[in-house]
Amino acid sequence: LMTLLQIVSIMPFWFLQGGTEELLTRGWLLPVIKSRTNLIIAIAVSSSLFGILHIGNHHVTFLSVLSISLSGVLMALYMIKTDNIWGVAGLHGAWNFTQGNIFGVAVSGTNAGSSLFRFQINPNSPEWISGGAFGTEGSLIASIVLTIGIVILIKQLRKEQTL
Repeated sequence: LMTLLQIVSIMPFWFLQGGTEELLTRGWLLPVIKSRTNLIIAIAVSSSLFGILHIGNHHVTFLSVLSISLSGVLMALYMIKTDNIWGVAGLHGAWNFTQGNIFGVAVSGTNAGSSLFRFQINPNSPEWISGGAFGTEGSLIASIVLTIGIVILIKQLRKEQTL
């Protein structure tokens, strides 16, 4: 029961943290750059900044920054599709909460504390597959899944003539 209470009490902080990052990169920076250049540059710059913001995290790798930048592209496209910063902030917070407090894996290099499950990294698995101590976001698998999501959103946005 105490573990469950700890997990539930942590949830608002993930949404605050994720929402703050989304407000900065997608709520403010994306439209500012778009108004001065174009949408593609705005997505690239805001998503790159999102990745760069995580360079100081523990156990960071090139692949983890790439994956987080791809996550930024996916979130930017989702925001363009829905025109809703709240949805993007909710996705971000839910992603962090699920990784850390449901599955018990590191979130961007940080141990999240109490969790319902505790998955351990196999020390024999290559870091590029597991994400290593950085967590799932540092894996090639995450980058591939994010890229597939990006392609799907681009196709949807082109069909809707939004992109």
